[in-house]
Amino acid sequence: MKQPKFGVIASITVKYAQELLTAIYKSREATSLELRLDCLEPKERMTILPNISRMLTKQPTILTLRSRREQGGSTIISLPDQFAFWDSLPETLSKVLIGPDSNVFADFGLDLIEYMVREGLQPSFSWSKIGASVYDFKKTPEDNDLGELLARLEAIPAKAFLKLVTMAVAESDASRMEKFIHEYKGQRPLIAFAMGELGERTRKKCLLLGSAGTYGSVPDCEDADSNQISILKLLADPFVQKGLAGNIP
Repeated sequence: MKQPKFGVIASITVKYAQELLTAIYKSREATSLELRLDCLEPKERMTILPNISRMLTKQPTILTLRSRREQGGSTIISLPDQFAFWDSLPETLSKVLIGPDSNVFADFGLDLIEYMVREGLQPSFSWSKIGASVYDFKKTPEDNDLGELLARLEAIPAKAFLKLVTMAVAESDASRMEKFIHEYKGQRPLIAFAMGELGERTRKKCLLLGSAGTYGSVPDCEDADSNQISILKLLADPFVQKGLAGNIP
């Protein structure tokens, strides 16, 4: 069973820079943070980027920029534009990502990394600081197709974590996702759970089954995806508590 690395991750989805510090404070009980940079208004994003490094806490932090289509982001961002964003970070932020001992990571969509591999592009910071995510917002694929998605993730150079999230449209989808998490034998941390009302239990049980993290919403912030549970409810849940106690040093 893989050891969780991120635990309960507070997904911060504010639109305005002035809300960011408050949201980080409200996430202080979470194990880790995710800063959804795509949720910030474009002008706000450019304003706050040079100052984000000053706001970071001791909590492991994942920086995320998602496009709406394949990655479930708040706006459409082309693959070349996503790469350009990460390749031109302000020096204050890139230094944090370059630092081998820092606890700050970047979350790249699987489609972005596959695009980079096809085009021969390299990130401006180490693959060890990059995680890879893939989503299915319509369904939980059949077992063979889940295996194929995992194989695509395992074929790419991102090393920080792999993330596979699907939509549960039947009770059996939640059960299959739980089995998938429990049987994962890869060397990189895997974050996995199912979305939707029927997938809610997987968000609570996934740490106990071996997922490296589960995502929760922050009070007064817009939910990042379907049926996301607040970090306060997650932290109070017996399954989550057992997962944290048994798997995080």
